[in-house]
Amino acid sequence: MLLWPRSFVYKNATSCAFLVSSFKLQMKHGLLLLVICLAQFSCKKETIFSNEGVITGVDVRLCTCVVTCPCTCSSLIFHFTNRGDTTRVILENLGTIQLPTGVHYPVYIKLNWINSTRCNIQAVKITDYKID
Repeated sequence: MLLWPRSFVYKNATSCAFLVSSFKLQMKHGLLLLVICLAQFSCKKETIFSNEGVITGVDVRLCTCVVTCPCTCSSLIFHFTNRGDTTRVILENLGTIQLPTGVHYPVYIKLNWINSTRCNIQAVKITDYKID
């Protein structure tokens, strides 16, 4: 029977215990980091909209439109609902808004927009929107 010196056995046992406890600590930190990353990247970010509005229908009047200017007719009838001025607003980029098939008016939307003025016509350019 081969006997190891007592100091060798004790030294190796404490080294092994240290490695095991260090590995467990690293696993806990790794698992915590994984949970934090999953929570951060799996949650959908909610867009904050600056205004609310309503599309009350389609303006089907026919009128001439200059190519470089936004049309003032034959478009959606849009009004802001959370501002003092509720007059009709000309939408410059109509292709941005995708209304569902068989839509029933009024359609309430939340939107972000920027001012646009071309050919002395005040319009808004929608940058982001959500249909309520």
